[in-house]
Amino acid sequence: MITSPLRGRRPSTDRTAALLGLVALTLTGCTDPQVCTLVMYEPGVRVDVGALALDPRTADARICLDEECTDAPVTVLLREPAGGPGSPPFTTAPTTARAADPEEAAPARAAPAGAMVFWRRSIPDQERVRVTLVLTDRVSGEELYRGEAAADPEVVEPNGSGCGEVRDLPALTARPDGSLAA
Repeated sequence: MITSPLRGRRPSTDRTAALLGLVALTLTGCTDPQVCTLVMYEPGVRVDVGALALDPRTADARICLDEECTDAPVTVLLREPAGGPGSPPFTTAPTTARAADPEEAAPARAAPAGAMVFWRRSIPDQERVRVTLVLTDRVSGEELYRGEAAADPEVVEPNGSGCGEVRDLPALTARPDGSLAA
């Protein structure tokens, strides 16, 4: 025997709820609703390390915001392959002789187009924060780069005006002189 899911429910309940919703909307003054997007925005500390004279594929990063530090990955951005989107990332030339060194026979790795260190975290409600970045060699642990700067957080509204504020830092660029510039 099949029973109705609405059995025992009063039809006037739905109408009453709808009417109460309209009354509440009118009383709150929201007759002209504001349009907000639903963009997921992740604030954090971003440092472009692509201009440094080091291979970002071999580096580890430690980034600090004031006194709080964390290890963060170095994200390497690769150039688009010569054949365009969808092409294999490596090109190989036909060879007539077998190479004695396996490294010579292997296809070339794509050269990095840039590199970025990003730490997703909320930014403190302060006028100024100190950012420090240390890059070390992944194998030897030797320090490759140390840079720091004072940065001014900015308030952004990623979902539109009046739709919630988020504090964020402008993207920084690591310079060879040890400074981080906005």
